[in-house]
Amino acid sequence: MSRRTSYMALAVGLTMLLLVALWIVLDTHSAKPKTQDSTQRPIVIGNTDEILSLDPAETYIVHDWEILYNAGSRLLTDIPGTTVLAPGLSTTMPEVSPDGLVYTFIIRSCLQFPDCSAFNADAVKWSIDRVVALGGSPSWMVTGFVSEVQAVDSTTIRFVLNQASAFFPQLLTVAPYYPVSPNCFPADRFD
Repeated sequence: MSRRTSYMALAVGLTMLLLVALWIVLDTHSAKPKTQDSTQRPIVIGNTDEILSLDPAETYIVHDWEILYNAGSRLLTDIPGTTVLAPGLSTTMPEVSPDGLVYTFIIRSCLQFPDCSAFNADAVKWSIDRVVALGGSPSWMVTGFVSEVQAVDSTTIRFVLNQASAFFPQLLTVAPYYPVSPNCFPADRFD
């Protein structure tokens, strides 16, 4: 066998080896359908700090809020990577009175909390009233802006403000405004 033929055979052999290696890597990392039922696996949350509370009426710590932000729901949510708000548990952005004092939301119907209790305007009102009544660290974010919360009907919730606030919609994305199930959180103490 000539030297040229030997080099050619070596080049072909190395190319074949690289193609097999590439095929193995791509096959290992390709998206494959999961065969395991994901409902049977626990959710694991990594955290470097101690979780002090996951009660929206009590917690005022950034890392606890991050967990609530990723695990909870709210009337309005932010579009990731932007400062733009979008409906979350509400069907649309709020209707705002001309004087800027009244924000009215139509909330999604047929939703349930994880405990299967109904999510409705009464639950939203109960949650906000609970934040105020318990007076936890973040309660000023409600009492400093909201004078009254009204459950107009099962899918309409109204916030009456102390004074007009252009950033009130942004406030609705923080923990004290997260609706919680009245069946899971006690009305008279933090959970």
